[in-house]
Amino acid sequence: MSKNISIKELLLYIPILFIELVPIMIFAIRSNISGLNKTTHIFIWTYPKLLSSRASESMISFDGNILHSIAKNVLDGIHMFLNNSDGFSWNSIPGIGAYYPIMLPFLIIGILVSLHRRNLVDKLLMLGFVSAIPIILVVTPNYNHWIFVHFIVLSFIAVGINEIFMNKKVQLAIILSYGILFLNFSSIYF
Repeated sequence: MSKNISIKELLLYIPILFIELVPIMIFAIRSNISGLNKTTHIFIWTYPKLLSSRASESMISFDGNILHSIAKNVLDGIHMFLNNSDGFSWNSIPGIGAYYPIMLPFLIIGILVSLHRRNLVDKLLMLGFVSAIPIILVVTPNYNHWIFVHFIVLSFIAVGINEIFMNKKVQLAIILSYGILFLNFSSIYF
């Protein structure tokens, strides 16, 4: 497999992943397929019946032109990231968003570095991105709905920052930028 992760270690993560993902998958299926929405017992867990479906709030419409709905959804998601706001004041401060505005170049650098370098971490990031594509296509974009996309975006940003962080002047510029943006955020939020 790799010098970094042995097959034994990888197999250890499968039950952990199973424990994390099963409740999420059960919730997603039950909240979108009304016939499956009933109280369910699995091992020691009880999943109560949901009072109502939120599918119409969180998914694209599958009536009519689905490809148009998917394209609009993807463009709305790109718009959300570029404008640093999903339009909900309780999710983000306009202009600041989930990531500071200066992070877009680091995101692009991180993606390009991961595509070029292709070590184990880069491959896992790319796998994470590919795994998020179904969410990006059919789940309406806001910072809550696209929470799984954030982990990948933040990881790519970290790769991008790490790639150019070697230069002392760049380090200072990044730290000062983060500091100024944090003070700006704090003055608006608090």
